[in-house]
Amino acid sequence: MTKGFKYYSEEYVHSVSVHPDETGCLVKGKCFRSQRKNESPHDVKIMINGGQIEYSFCTCTIGQSGYCGHVSALLYQLAHYKSMKMKLIPTDIAKTSLPQTWHVPRGQKLHGEKADNIVVQGYDREDPQRATKGIKSTLYNPIPGNEAINLNDLLVQVKDMDILFDTVVTEHRTELVQTEFGKFPKGSILSYQQKWQVTTSST
Repeated sequence: MTKGFKYYSEEYVHSVSVHPDETGCLVKGKCFRSQRKNESPHDVKIMINGGQIEYSFCTCTIGQSGYCGHVSALLYQLAHYKSMKMKLIPTDIAKTSLPQTWHVPRGQKLHGEKADNIVVQGYDREDPQRATKGIKSTLYNPIPGNEAINLNDLLVQVKDMDILFDTVVTEHRTELVQTEFGKFPKGSILSYQQKWQVTTSST
């Protein structure tokens, strides 16, 4: 049932049609595959007689028994039509039959975000509508003080102890930028993941 609601809510079900006959009402529909949407969708059939389901069928492997997520998705779709008090099943309109929408913005674009601002949320199988708490980065500064360690300065102090240091020490100075954890070399992970946020108080 959980998979069926997922397929229904994500609009996997389409091409729904109703065929009444003497023994009841045959409902047909198609449901996209969960992993391979580029392949042909599954064919789903449900026979309803007197408000009861006489049999159901789906072309997927599990659907041979009549019980699968695709069958449940079609039932959810029918329940939606009934809750909306629709007398007719709406026709699936092809994109080519609609006015062009190239000039219409698609909404908010994806943009970069600091790692510790991202919340990763899961999916509750028992209650799909319930929002999960999610997990968030707990990154903190374990180094006392806010000044970064300058490796070049340390090597200059001890370069006379070993000749190998002469080949390591360089006069090049990396630009340091202010971060949430102090000053760190520009281009380092902390320099762009933990940018210094300047807050201005409104009076």
